[in-house]
Amino acid sequence: MQKTKKIRLMSTRDKMKNNYKISIIVPYYEVSIELFKRCISSILAQTFRDFEVLLVDDGNSKTYSKYLQDEIPKDSRIKFLSKPHSGVAASRNYGISKAKCEYICFVDADDELDENYLLFLIEKMDDYDMGICGVCEQFYPTIPICIDKRIFFSVPTFFNGIQYINFCHNKIFKRSIIVNNKISFREDVCLGEDALFLKEYFEYAENIYVTDRLLYHYYKNSSSLTRKFNIDLWKFEQEVISCQWDMFHQYPITDYQEQAMLSWLFSKFLYPMSYYFDALKNKKIDKDTYKEIISEIVAHPLYNKIFTII
Repeated sequence: MQKTKKIRLMSTRDKMKNNYKISIIVPYYEVSIELFKRCISSILAQTFRDFEVLLVDDGNSKTYSKYLQDEIPKDSRIKFLSKPHSGVAASRNYGISKAKCEYICFVDADDELDENYLLFLIEKMDDYDMGICGVCEQFYPTIPICIDKRIFFSVPTFFNGIQYINFCHNKIFKRSIIVNNKISFREDVCLGEDALFLKEYFEYAENIYVTDRLLYHYYKNSSSLTRKFNIDLWKFEQEVISCQWDMFHQYPITDYQEQAMLSWLFSKFLYPMSYYFDALKNKKIDKDTYKEIISEIVAHPLYNKIFTII
């Protein structure tokens, strides 16, 4: 696992000068204890120390929760929260409601952080509304830049990748923007909730800071919702496609950038088509269901825009 060069701990004098504080929200439900311990260890090893960790128990069994609390290192910054099982979106929203700090980060319980994750994300947040870093393992690189939102959404060739507009984990947010504008994760969707949350947040984030450092370690989990077959994938995916298309058309873009958006649109439609084709091939759906869903996909208002590139 690659790590960035270690940076010195912030001194008490530095903390008093900057007065930075971050709430790290970590929902968990039946995650491997060993993976969870690895995640928490990477949080506690941060070179930026002034943070709280909100561990949101999403309705785990009492036996699991008790064992987990015994295994997690004792640290005054860690707070255990619990709620009935209702999914990751509801758990993040509950964490937001309990967060006390100026900034918020979201971490999945089976992922891991570089030791300088918080330090570099918060570096310019006095002057910016969002910080973004690169993602490891799956290699989602980022371009180092400080940029106005209007430019960000006028250059899709650079910024329409999933590391910018689909992941919440590699970002730092201002709690005031979330709370004051009543931004929350949609609890009625089980796929694409990150993208829909970001769409709302981007409406109020005027400027964005990006570092090219790969600071978030994202590990694909075979038991996660994104890996299990979901017959309703298109129901959720079409909303994400529409909102992201609109985000990159809220300001004028050049013809070249429009062609890039059409290529992006092609890949966005290809994904659900391939998804359901694989489901048919593996006998997870029948032919009639497959034809019905594909018919819905090609009937989407944005589908015909793909052919304007020809």
